Amino acid sequence: MGFLAAVCLVVLVKSFFLIFVVDAETITNQSNANIIRLGSSLSPNNTTTPYWLSPSGIFAFGFYPQGGIDNSFSIRIWMLTLPKNVTVWTASIDGSPLLPSTATLELTRLGLLLRTRDDLQRRIVSTFDEEDGALTCAGMFDSGNFVLFGNESNVIWDSFDSPTDTILGGQNLRRGQELVSTGLGYRLSWRNDGTLVLYAPNSFSRPENAYWDSGIPHKEKLFLNNTGVLSIYSRIGNFSQRREFSKLSILANGTASGYNPSKSRDTAIVYRATLDADGIFRLYSHHILSNKSSSVFTRWSNLQNQCDVKGFCGLNSYCVREGGNAVCVCYPGFVFINASTKSRGCYQNFSEESCRPSKEGLLGLRYNISTLKNLWWDDHPFSITPMLDTELCKNSCLEESSCWATLYSSPNSSKYRLPLRYGKVSPNKTSTAFFKLVLGKINDTKHDISSPPENQPAIILMTRTI
Repeated sequence: MGFLAAVCLVVLVKSFFLIFVVDAETITNQSNANIIRLGSSLSPNNTTTPYWLSPSGIFAFGFYPQGGIDNSFSIRIWMLTLPKNVTVWTASIDGSPLLPSTATLELTRLGLLLRTRDDLQRRIVSTFDEEDGALTCAGMFDSGNFVLFGNESNVIWDSFDSPTDTILGGQNLRRGQELVSTGLGYRLSWRNDGTLVLYAPNSFSRPENAYWDSGIPHKEKLFLNNTGVLSIYSRIGNFSQRREFSKLSILANGTASGYNPSKSRDTAIVYRATLDADGIFRLYSHHILSNKSSSVFTRWSNLQNQCDVKGFCGLNSYCVREGGNAVCVCYPGFVFINASTKSRGCYQNFSEESCRPSKEGLLGLRYNISTLKNLWWDDHPFSITPMLDTELCKNSCLEESSCWATLYSSPNSSKYRLPLRYGKVSPNKTSTAFFKLVLGKINDTKHDISSPPENQPAIILMTRTI
């Protein structure tokens, strides 16, 4: 046995006892690894080695074809299952996951080196210090964890410690880490008090941008074990005397809900918790047969109403449930930016005729008021005034140039600027929303209009004062 092979064997044995030790099943999964040696390389053009497999063949690390984009690839870890693969980790290269078909990835003593067509060489997924020592080998584990090992049998880097939108069985999400969904970029993050919080995309970590929290403060880690239990825990006790205890708070038990077939030699069960592209955090179980065909079950989700997700409908639009589905609708006086993707939001549309001189000869916008019942904004107004009369609330917006909508919910009237965000219809609310409409040839907001008419100026107010 060569020196390098011996080192990698020691690494693997030590990982059995020291790495990710949570329960017996986790240890078993973590000890099963396909060892990748120095000099091994991957290329999307090489059909024999576009990825490295775990021993079971369920997980793969390597180049993954980007759907809908020709000859573009990303570096991912995914589950090789039928009828479709499931991505559990994605590398971001210079802020973008897309790579050309000419790219190569090589395991070297300096780390994973990525080379592209322009001969640019970058070291990725290996943010270790020189004092950690040179890299000796890597391992693709049956747990879905991809690990880089150093020459002192230490873990230099592993994908479980750098989650993207998913955690797998045996994986933690520690304070200071976050999950970010694909697409818009919803965030599952930690508040300063140790509470897990979901935030709207493209927003600061402020209360008005949060749409769910665990309700359990003073925690340190979110943990998913290999039996499907998703829990948050903290350490308590006398740290100076090395007497520590873990206090668990269970969010979901994946084995206690729905259909759960008995485990057999021909069936592998993989649990994953993913912040999905729609902003909802879900726990799944995958039941995988030896031929890689699989059945997927949703075990738990943190929200049942899609309209409760802030940012699901874009600026100047609101969310309403129709037949069990969430639908985005423009506010009065607005039309869709893109009728085929209504979640992108709406723009304010009015014609030059709206700016013609008034009877007094003054040039300016002319307004009317439109009304919507049971509407609610989960956002902060710029003004709240006690008011017992809905008519006063309705007309108050006409008197202020920066006001474009008011919300009357007895006994208060709240004023809002543009853009309007985080709106939804709530049947249990007795609120009434009033909108300042620009008079003129305004298109009906119920019609799907993908862009402003030709030669007609449209004002799109998409900025916001923070």
